[in-house]
Amino acid sequence: AADAYTASETFRKKEFPLRFRLDRSDSVMMEFKGVSFDTVTSDVTGGRLYRFTGKPETFTVPYFNKQKVAAGAMLPEAYIVPPEWTDVIQRLAIHGVEFQRLFAPATLEVHSCRFENCKWQEEPFEGRHPMEFEVKPIVETRTYPKGSVVVDMNQAASQVAAHILEPKGPDSYVQWGFFDTV
Repeated sequence: AADAYTASETFRKKEFPLRFRLDRSDSVMMEFKGVSFDTVTSDVTGGRLYRFTGKPETFTVPYFNKQKVAAGAMLPEAYIVPPEWTDVIQRLAIHGVEFQRLFAPATLEVHSCRFENCKWQEEPFEGRHPMEFEVKPIVETRTYPKGSVVVDMNQAASQVAAHILEPKGPDSYVQWGFFDTV
């Protein structure tokens, strides 16, 4: 039933959450069963060290269990990936995302975006330089060449496709530098 719902038009009628942040405005106090400890100063660094005593102790701690949507997107009926983005297309297939290829060029009016204020992270993370940017939505007429991949969102893997192809998602291939030349 869940797969059928994510493959439905109804699923795309509301914003799809891509990124969350912790809501620190509300918490509940809870008991946490742990081990008592002493705080000592390190002889080497001068910083704090925690030495566990091995004795059980129950602590009362705040538990923040609510998330707020930090970024979301209205999902389209389909995404189109031009054929030159072979790394992205291969990874879509590896993740079980279904797609079809165009047998001829197609000129379409599409909802797309322009990237502004792009900033790449200086230090690499997992061999890539993630980026920050602003997205400006646009509508334009674009011609897609033969071999372009059409990812129909009427499929069970639509959430996977959205996380990969929606630029604002934290694990999108834009964030991970697959589209840096754009």
